[in-house]
Amino acid sequence: MIKLKTCCSITLIFLSATITCHSQESWTPTSLTNAPSPREEHTAVYTGSKMIVWGGMGTSYVNTGGIYDPVRDSWSATSTTNAPDGRRYHTMVWTGSSMIVWGGYGSGFENTGGVYTNDSLVGVTNQNNKLPHEYKLFQNYPNPFNPSTTIQFEIPKPSYTKLMIYDVMGREVMVLVNEELKAGSYKVDFDGSNYSSGVYFYKLISNKFSEIKKMILMK
Repeated sequence: MIKLKTCCSITLIFLSATITCHSQESWTPTSLTNAPSPREEHTAVYTGSKMIVWGGMGTSYVNTGGIYDPVRDSWSATSTTNAPDGRRYHTMVWTGSSMIVWGGYGSGFENTGGVYTNDSLVGVTNQNNKLPHEYKLFQNYPNPFNPSTTIQFEIPKPSYTKLMIYDVMGREVMVLVNEELKAGSYKVDFDGSNYSSGVYFYKLISNKFSEIKKMILMK
C-alpha cells in the first residue's frame, strides 16, 4: 500500500501497480544490393520519396553515393562524372528538384561543391506548354489499378506543390511531389507494388488550392 498525503491534509490510499506501455514500432533491414560502400561522416537527405546518401570517409575520402527507394527497397548509384572531390564534414541540402553539396574536408578544407540532378528523384513531368487557367486534380487512370496508375494535375501559376498518398486510415504512405513547380499540366506515376489491395486517397495542395480523390488498388 502507498499513502499519498496532499497539502490539504487529505490522505489518499491506493494500491501500487506496474503499468506497461506497448508502443508499436519495428525495424526492417534495408537491402544491401547495390548499396554504397561502407563509410562514416557522410550526409543524407530525403527528397520526399527517396533518400540520397553521398560522400564521407571509407577506406579513403569518397565522392560516391546512392539513391534508396523505400517502396522498392532498392539502391541505385549516383554518378561520379563531374562530382565534387571526396570529402566529409560537408553540407548537403535538397532544394525540391536537386541536391547541393558544398564545403567539408577532403585533401584539405574545401570551398568547392556541386549540384546533383536526377529526373527519377523528381518524378513529375510537365505535359505541354499550354498554360491552364485554374488549379485542377484529375481522376487517376487506370482506376482500379494494378500495380501502377497515373495522376494528373494542373496549376495556373508557379506554386509550391505537394501530392501525397494516404491509406484508408488516413495515414500518409508516400509523398509523390514536394517542390516548387512552374505553371503547367503535370502527371506523376504511383507504383503500388509494395502496398496491399484497398482504397487509397491522393491529395493535391498547391498555393491555396486543395483537393482529395479516391483510387482503388486491386491485386
